[in-house]
Amino acid sequence: MHILVIDREPLTSQLISSKLVAKGHTVVLEPNKNDALEKISSGVFDCIMVDPYPLSEARPVVAGIWKSITTPIKPYLILLSKTATQEEAIMSGANDVLLKPFSSADVDIKIGNAERLMGLCRTLAVEDNVHSMGGMIGKAAFHQLFLSAIARAFSYGECSLIVFLNMTNYDEILAAAG
Repeated sequence: MHILVIDREPLTSQLISSKLVAKGHTVVLEPNKNDALEKISSGVFDCIMVDPYPLSEARPVVAGIWKSITTPIKPYLILLSKTATQEEAIMSGANDVLLKPFSSADVDIKIGNAERLMGLCRTLAVEDNVHSMGGMIGKAAFHQLFLSAIARAFSYGECSLIVFLNMTNYDEILAAAG
């Protein structure tokens, strides 16, 4: 994954970077939020980790990040904080929160979450003409609903949940029930 870390604390940035680079990720460090917005608008990141400090609220920083993203697939946003709760991160428009000080296990969990969501986003973005049939929603339609849910979650500070059901016997059900 291509990860941008926006944090004024060099120690925190270096700890995150060394942990992620060792796992095979590409990491870009940027201590200045304004310079980071320029990097976001000109690059493609799978995950952005941001500490809004010295601002007391993360929402303006997260909103600036979202406005700078030019790709339809939005990166996974992790709020770096000493005090924020999961609810506060969601309300700010971020996907997750990593509390400082953090452990290697904490970073692994958050990056694992990012990898799963970004993998899903990339899978859904591939146009392979899977259409609706038999009352089932097609992949392209699901992708649009998925993107809308993410945009709504950001706009209103809501938590979006997706439930996946895997039907291994769909053809049997279709043949039996029509």
